[in-house]
Amino acid sequence: MGERCLIVQDFDLRLTLESGQFFRYEEHGEGYLLLTQGKAVVIRQEDGALCYGGADEEFIRHLFQLVPQYDERIARLRADPVLLPVVAMYPGLRVMRQDLHEATLGFICSSMSNIPKIRLNLRLIAQSCGRVVGGHAHLPLPGQELDLGAVTAAKTGYRAKFLVGTNALLTGDMLNELSVADYDHSHELLKSLPGIGPKVADCICLFALGHGEAFPVDVHVLRAMQALFPHEHFSDERRARDFAQHRWGKDAGLAQQFIFQWARDNLARKVRKVEVIACL
Repeated sequence: MGERCLIVQDFDLRLTLESGQFFRYEEHGEGYLLLTQGKAVVIRQEDGALCYGGADEEFIRHLFQLVPQYDERIARLRADPVLLPVVAMYPGLRVMRQDLHEATLGFICSSMSNIPKIRLNLRLIAQSCGRVVGGHAHLPLPGQELDLGAVTAAKTGYRAKFLVGTNALLTGDMLNELSVADYDHSHELLKSLPGIGPKVADCICLFALGHGEAFPVDVHVLRAMQALFPHEHFSDERRARDFAQHRWGKDAGLAQQFIFQWARDNLARKVRKVEVIACL
């Protein structure tokens, strides 16, 4: 499949890919190589065009949520006087719609970790336990029995047993149930899987299942919410999440992505030198 180009507006490929929501990418020439769903997608952005190969236009539009409704969602967030300057700082940032199984493995790896480490974990898992398609190592299949030693050797630490256990449970029936369930049911079902707590479940709900009301909160997002809404006196992650879901409804997850990026640029790096992810 040769390179095709798609005219896009209000979309920033680099900002979106490097915003801590997707991990199976590498820099490639003037753009990126994405390894997802058995595809090796080469993609770059040039002026107002998104040029890609290895997938069709429908796949690209779905993955990056290049849909008309996105403008409406951004407009609603801009109507919030607190969010207006935050949203204005990151034009073109999108919430992606990823493969459910791949996102689940990725966010289990995110526990107490950072973005470079998560990317390394997934690359090593793909090389040791996955499958080769077109010369590229892809993540193992859902429901596949993974070797604990191989997953541990992928530098996953204590997360290895969770990855092995959850991958075995992610059968076709489980994936189908998650795909059709509403937010509350999906969230509870995900938390029943090994290694998945409330924050990781919210990450999967947002970035893979498209539940816009999901609002992942870790210490960095909590700190950002405390800074943006000082009079609310958020004492814990749950209170911040409840406030966000009440204030922004099904746009809460999109608001979170802007707030997380703002936290990374203005708060997190003052505290730690490593790049952190909101879904720890």
